[in-house]
Amino acid sequence: MCVARIVMQEWYDMYLKLINENGIDEKMRGIYVDDGRSLVKKLDLGTRFVTESNSFEHSSEWEEADRSEMKSRDDLTETEILKAMNAINTDLQFTSETERDFLKGRLPTLSFEIWSTVDGISFS
Repeated sequence: MCVARIVMQEWYDMYLKLINENGIDEKMRGIYVDDGRSLVKKLDLGTRFVTESNSFEHSSEWEEADRSEMKSRDDLTETEILKAMNAINTDLQFTSETERDFLKGRLPTLSFEIWSTVDGISFS
């Protein structure tokens, strides 16, 4: 447990540095051993995480492709943030889940659930 917490804290410090350097606004966060929650502002269509430069980049060609594929900003953000998360430490590979993955539209987190509303984040 101790080693897992140290590794995850080191990973999280690097993740936070990466998103801050790329101007990605994180609204909420929490980690617990090998599990975590992060709420970030949605990425614009046409944004990609580029592993070689370790940065988020935008191009009009990517934006056009996203629009023609009718890709949502939710899906794009989930995909590209996950790429960044997995690039930080190749020994760690993350999965992602959102409230859209659950029938009730609520994201289970430890002993409670969270979901988004027009007014912000709700929980029970």
